[in-house]
Amino acid sequence: MRREKIEKEQHRLKVLRTEQEREDRTRREVEEKRKAEEERQALELTIEMFKEKLTIYLNGRLGDEQAELDESMDIRKKLESGTNEVRSLRSALQKIKKDLERKNQYAEDMIDRASE
Repeated sequence: MRREKIEKEQHRLKVLRTEQEREDRTRREVEEKRKAEEERQALELTIEMFKEKLTIYLNGRLGDEQAELDESMDIRKKLESGTNEVRSLRSALQKIKKDLERKNQYAEDMIDRASE
């Protein structure tokens, strides 16, 4: 009878130990999951911050490149305007030259007629 009592007590202790181990294991698993979730959230936050900084940097670079492009376009417009002005002046000079040549020829013809 005493042996049965001892065996029952040992069995009860074994069941209690098993339950305690199960609770400990469950508690560790919950704690590990909580830590893993915290780490995941921290990584997501780090990634978001990096994305924001990268976006700001890229927008700044894009702005710089756009400003350079705008400046280049302004220079190009000025060059085209200057080229057009030079063409206009060249055309006007050619007209003046032709007019002077024509007047010079007329004057020479008049001189030739007067000397005859």
